[in-house]
Amino acid sequence: MPDTGFIGKGVSRHMNRLWNYLIKGIVGTLFLTTVFPVACIVISVGSLTVAVAAPIWCPTSVTLTHLFFILVYDMDSPSGENKWFPLLRVLFWNFLCLGIIQPILAVVFATIVCPVLAALVVLFAFTRRGVRNVWDKVMFHGVIKKRGRIPSSNSILVKRVAGPGLHDNFVYQ
Repeated sequence: MPDTGFIGKGVSRHMNRLWNYLIKGIVGTLFLTTVFPVACIVISVGSLTVAVAAPIWCPTSVTLTHLFFILVYDMDSPSGENKWFPLLRVLFWNFLCLGIIQPILAVVFATIVCPVLAALVVLFAFTRRGVRNVWDKVMFHGVIKKRGRIPSSNSILVKRVAGPGLHDNFVYQ
């Protein structure tokens, strides 16, 4: 069978022995017999120390975490908004803006601004209607009555609304 490997069978066989016997065998055995027991003892002592000191560090860390959540960034927020500085948002936006300023502005708008705007709309409507009536009378008496004729068809200026052929109640024989 031909040699098709990257560096050939002769070299790869020696690399395999070096890796398996020297690195994994000797270094792994030394690690398991020297470093691993020391690491187990250090981790066990550290875990016991953390467990014994839990009444001291647990309330402190919980308090600091909650203060951080309240004052800086709320990681437990159910929505995407109101994550940064939630206390300031509650005090400024919810209490001051929505709780005090918005009701005052609502009363001002309901008692002053909306009635004034409604009066202006009514005044504009009556003025527009009066001007339109005057315009219609001037156009009718000045132009249409003197020069107007009955149209025979619809155009851009007039649309027939009554007469022969416009209603379906006529009977043709």
